[in-house]
Amino acid sequence: MTFSLKKADNRRLLAALLSTFTLLNPTLLYGIFNVGTLMLAGLTLLLWGRYITAKGRGPLWLQKSFLWICRIGWGFFLVCSVLMYLFTLAKALPASAGASVIVVPGAQVIGDRPSLMLQNRLDRGLQLWKAHPNSVFVVCGGKSEGAPYSEAEVMTLYLTQNGVSPHDIYQEDQSVNTQQNFMFAAQIIKEKQLKGPVVIATDAFHQTRCRLWAGRYGLDDAYSAICFPSWGIAPVYWLREVCGIAHFYVFC
Repeated sequence: MTFSLKKADNRRLLAALLSTFTLLNPTLLYGIFNVGTLMLAGLTLLLWGRYITAKGRGPLWLQKSFLWICRIGWGFFLVCSVLMYLFTLAKALPASAGASVIVVPGAQVIGDRPSLMLQNRLDRGLQLWKAHPNSVFVVCGGKSEGAPYSEAEVMTLYLTQNGVSPHDIYQEDQSVNTQQNFMFAAQIIKEKQLKGPVVIATDAFHQTRCRLWAGRYGLDDAYSAICFPSWGIAPVYWLREVCGIAHFYVFC
């Protein structure tokens, strides 16, 4: 007996299995537990609930409830993610731009080394620095409890090892979240009178919230420089950012 996707039951089972794998991959392999993990767990349970009830188990109202909640939940997530990505693409830094102020938001560090996610952001910043001579960096991120170095210090070390002059790097080493990244970065940019367009080097999922906070602190014309994390952790972070943007509009 062959597994055919022409059967609706098989498609539902495949969707539930793929969602389960996508949930377990970042949690078991990378140890990622955040609000995005909880959101993905909920959406995965909806898919399994839809698969089980679609086989005729449970009353009709329960079957229809899972159907519509599943459609609304997944539809909302996918629409939000696409809109966030398009919003980011619309503000890509033009190739003709001159020297820029490259802001790199913080992420996890491991001793004196950047995590893979932070290294991706720094490498994207280095690409901009090479393409737009005389650009400067503003690196953001404080020191976690028990950490020997702040995120900003680790980023500075990585950039200088890759050819950037220390005089072209401005450290913001007080922040503990994205909001503070841009609150303090905006202060540095204004106090030091840094010239050129502000461009944010961070992951695609992170760009929208970064630009919202940048605008809140006066960096209204910030551009986007996208980098991409491992595909295995991307859905969790996209879901987290959907929640983060909702929080911004409701509570901030």
